[in-house]
Formats: sequence, C-alpha cells, structure tokens
Amino acid sequence: KPLKLDKVLFIVLHHTDCTNATPEEIDAWHKENGWAGFGYNEYIRKDGTVYIGRGDNIGAHCANMNSKSYGIYCEGNYDIENYLPRAQYCALLERIRYNTGRFPNLIEIGPHKKYVNTSCPGKYFPMPTILNEADRKYVSFEDANRLIGNKSIRDKIMNCLRLTNSILNLYSCNNYNK
Repeated sequence: KPLKLDKVLFIVLHHTDCTNATPEEIDAWHKENGWAGFGYNEYIRKDGTVYIGRGDNIGAHCANMNSKSYGIYCEGNYDIENYLPRAQYCALLERIRYNTGRFPNLIEIGPHKKYVNTSCPGKYFPMPTILNEADRKYVSFEDANRLIGNKSIRDKIMNCLRLTNSILNLYSCNNYNK
C-alpha cells in the first residue's frame, strides 16, 4: 500500500544487527518472517550505496508504526561495531535531510529502540551526532520552487541552494572522523 507522505510522523533509524548483508539477503530474511519482502523503505550499505526498498510504500520495520513512519536501515551491527563508516554516515545524513523535506508533518527522527523493545540501532550508533547534524536548517528545493514565482530569480536561488546544501553536507561529513 502507498505510504501517505503527509501522514509520516517519524523517520525510524535501524541497523541490520549483522556486520554485512546484501539487499537480497535482507529480502529473503523478511520473507522468512512472513512479510511481503524487504521491510524497510531505504537501506544504506557501509560503502554509502543507497537502496530504495519499499520506498513510498508502507514498510514493515517498526511494529504499530509502519503507516506513520519511514524506516532507514543501515548495514552493520552497531552493538559490536563501534562506528559507522564515513561513506555510510554521509549517505544517511543526506537521506535524512532529503526525506525530512518530503514529510510535512514529521515530528521526529528516532532510533528503533525508542518505539519498541530492542537495542536497534545499537549502542555505538551515533544517534546524537546524526540528530544534531540532520537538524541543521536548510531550505528545501521544493520550498524555494513553490515560494519564488519569477523563474530567472528562482533559478539563481536554486543554484545557490544547491551549493549551500552541498557545503552543509560536506561540512557535516568532514566533521565526522571515522
């Protein structure tokens, strides 16, 4: 079923609870659980590769919250691995920032363990750092496009926004020392 973007209140962050896994392996595990395949909306590998799983369809990642949340799954077991690789961290920030702009009624970004009894996304998952960096204010392209009627002015502003948002992401990633 399609996920209603205006009904998404939470972005829920997860880890795979194993050190590495392909999207195909995760899909098979989830089918063994009786789900309709890959349960997460997105998956980020350690090398920073982003896979869209269920995308804008209702996920199967957080009990009793799936119709009002969007799940981003990070490869790794951050109960034993003590850091996210830099590429994964940067991709996660980028995806959080992108998705934050798509959900007009978003209340919070939180770890899976906040909503259900689990250790996910692990004790070494850098949740405070991610939340701090993800909360840096930036203007979304959608807002700028909607608010600025004059096309030539809008195009100039959009180019500045691309640069500003790129610099913001670069700054966030450069300050992550893993």
